[in-house]
Amino acid sequence: MTQPQGPIQPSEVPDGCIPRRVLFLREATETGQPPSVTSARGGSLKPLPAEVDCDRAAFATGGYNSYSLAVLQHRELNGEVLAHHLQYGPEATVPTTGSRYWGMVLTSYRTVNALYAALLTKVTDHHHGHQIETPGAPETGTKQQEALVAGGWQNAPVFVVGGKTARRYRSLFGNVGHVLGEETGNARQLLALIDTYVQDHRVPSHQTGRHTRIPLNDPTGLAAGPALLFPCSRIRLPTMINGLTDRGLNVADLPVYDTVADPTIPHRLRDLAEEVTTTYGRGGFTNATDSSAAAPFAFRWVAFFSPSGVDAALPAL
Repeated sequence: MTQPQGPIQPSEVPDGCIPRRVLFLREATETGQPPSVTSARGGSLKPLPAEVDCDRAAFATGGYNSYSLAVLQHRELNGEVLAHHLQYGPEATVPTTGSRYWGMVLTSYRTVNALYAALLTKVTDHHHGHQIETPGAPETGTKQQEALVAGGWQNAPVFVVGGKTARRYRSLFGNVGHVLGEETGNARQLLALIDTYVQDHRVPSHQTGRHTRIPLNDPTGLAAGPALLFPCSRIRLPTMINGLTDRGLNVADLPVYDTVADPTIPHRLRDLAEEVTTTYGRGGFTNATDSSAAAPFAFRWVAFFSPSGVDAALPAL
């Protein structure tokens, strides 16, 4: 679990003034403390490349000390189903009576992590006599890159939302696929980019705007007609699906990770609040009114970064 992150010291805080404080309710991403990810099958995935947290840096220039506290937990879903469907990229040689995928849509770096975990090296379970998924060479991702190439994705468009997702994909899969969308910031912007791509490139025919929910109880089922493969969160918003089908594009979605509230939020938030108020004194506010509530007067501002984060953390404030 990511530990609470300490402050970036503001450039100038007058002597005798209580530093202003802001709490970021999300994982710390400051240089030197990138979030790490652990596969549900027991293998540790590569941490994200260290990068400067622009939000923290911006608040620091305004004289704020900032702290990060992770409030969500994530777990992988349907890895075997995803691994099966990744065999059917546009240039795959695996025989199939169904349709192949002509591209992929990845809207978060967590989806990329799930993609990577689903492609962990297969080994034979001699005791049971069947193939199982076990950790493979996570430090390089070579086996996973080879699996994507074998699945026919080497020249496929991989549409992503944002630079973080793009960097994560490249760090794990190298140059497999053509990553598009690094400059976008949300699903609507990515849909506009897909519009441009479809106008400039020849996409498979038989695009009818069909939405296929990949069946979890039948991993061999494929989309009806060439489609975009959309691994996503279990609690995804409908924006991407609706946008693609409204444009007449086929899409097949599969939930590959789930997001739940971290049950330790109240305790960790209270500990962090006590730490900063002991060090710096009181100087902010929350709506907490009793001594057992978390973070009374510890932070002047609290920043949420997702609807899930609001649902998870608001009761503890």
